[in-house]
Amino acid sequence: TIFRPSPAAVMSVYTATLTPASVAANISAEQTFTVSGLVSGNPVAISPQANVSAVAGVGIAGARISATDTLALCFINATAAAITPAAFSCLVAQFNVGTPTAGNSVQQIVNPMQTTLVTEANAIRSALITTGLIAGA
Repeated sequence: TIFRPSPAAVMSVYTATLTPASVAANISAEQTFTVSGLVSGNPVAISPQANVSAVAGVGIAGARISATDTLALCFINATAAAITPAAFSCLVAQFNVGTPTAGNSVQQIVNPMQTTLVTEANAIRSALITTGLIAGA
């Protein structure tokens, strides 16, 4: 048995059609797009289904989930003129990782006994903080 933090799916894949705004000359700029289902703080990878850099000098330099349901892409324009990339569809892969609360740990382990020990250790730590016996957040 493999213990995984919720949700059980390791990855969620979405299809989105994105319509970028103009990217100013000689700059990198982040633009945001709504992609329903994205969870803030999870890692993400994108795969455009068209050649975004078909227009010389423009490309995507990075991607992140900036808020729930919001994909942020960093576009780069290496030309002396503003460029508006064409709308494109892409696959958005979100890696579903457990986000521990402050000070707690998350492990993907096979042994159920270790799973129980991690859960108990986190509960004891939280109780000690609540009672003021140790400092923590």
